Amino acid sequence: MSMRKTGKAVFLYFGMRRHVAFRAYVGLDDLMAIEAWLERDAGDFEENLLSGSESARSRVREMLETAAGSAPIESLPLYVIFSGSRMAHYEASSSIYFDKTRTVEPEDVAQVIRQTRSVATVPVSETVVCAYPQEYLVNDFPGVSRPAGLEGKRVGVTLQLYTLPENFSQALSELWERLGIEPDLAIPGALSSAFGVTSGEERSDGVLCADLGGRDLELNYFSNGILRHASKQTWNGGDGLTDWIARRWDISRKEASRLKEEFGIADPEGIFAQEQIPVVDENGQVRFRISLPELTGEVRRAARDSVDEVSRQIAPIIKKYGRPGRMVITGGPARMQGLIELFQSVLEIPCRAGLVKSVQGPWELVGSPVYSSAVGALKTAGVLQAFGETCESENAFKKSFETLRDWFREYF
Repeated sequence: MSMRKTGKAVFLYFGMRRHVAFRAYVGLDDLMAIEAWLERDAGDFEENLLSGSESARSRVREMLETAAGSAPIESLPLYVIFSGSRMAHYEASSSIYFDKTRTVEPEDVAQVIRQTRSVATVPVSETVVCAYPQEYLVNDFPGVSRPAGLEGKRVGVTLQLYTLPENFSQALSELWERLGIEPDLAIPGALSSAFGVTSGEERSDGVLCADLGGRDLELNYFSNGILRHASKQTWNGGDGLTDWIARRWDISRKEASRLKEEFGIADPEGIFAQEQIPVVDENGQVRFRISLPELTGEVRRAARDSVDEVSRQIAPIIKKYGRPGRMVITGGPARMQGLIELFQSVLEIPCRAGLVKSVQGPWELVGSPVYSSAVGALKTAGVLQAFGETCESENAFKKSFETLRDWFREYF
């Protein structure tokens, strides 16, 4: 792919609850700035997309045109980020062998990536949209980041393959065709977040990035600059707490979410006044009141259960690779007061909220761990803008993530 010389790009983020489009400057001088952005609730977009409704196309067109501003959307690179439970990922490995020891060429690397993708066991109901080289193997030496130029009789690769449901990716392909545009890159939100909120030094020393979704927990562990572990599992996190509050007080899920976000606190040492919190109906009328100490007490217990669940999930990672030097936490639950401190206390690992650094823009966007997957893609695009091209691949968007790993390691 030949990057356009505009110095700007448009990003479109598809989350489970919200969609975000923004235009950003991604120049060669390391300046990254968000110039315009638009957020929409996800609503019934997926249902409309799968049914072929014009409303889905109109929504995407509006968001892209608003983000692009006066520039024609076709004139700007377009990066699409996917996050949430619809995206799955798988690990696959394979090797190719030579007749004799020789220098590994770039075409050998491309060949082993293509081969690994072709032999990977991925459900036929899913479409691969991103293949990320986790690490290479030359002869019997694993953990190689740059195999081209080394001597050997064998080169192998371990890929992380990220997929979308086939019907969803097909519907998106039809949407792009009708809009007359083609995304330049499809980026998994978990990878975008992990690379966006961690530094090269942290990834070298050992860092675990935990992306806390409503119902999904994604873990990415780096050491010596290499992605050593990537996993995704369901967990009873933010959505579970919302559902519990809704059932406990027989209120709407929307109102339960508001109470959680406005009054939820995970600080086990918190002391609260005997305030009564109003619970309102869909018309804004007060139905009844809840004791603040009662609500926060329930939130603290649920938060501790969630942290204990994460602790169990990361135990095998720690056993295999050792305790990471730091844990970085992203996603909506990371905003809860006291949650980072609770993680740090339970896990006995230095923890911080994951914010994408060195990006200028509205604080509600760049200053929130909720948007780390969206904003993190800006740093990915900065690498692309400055340093090159992507490999063609056979997936829903005709582009892949295959060559980015080396750039991430060298330039972040």
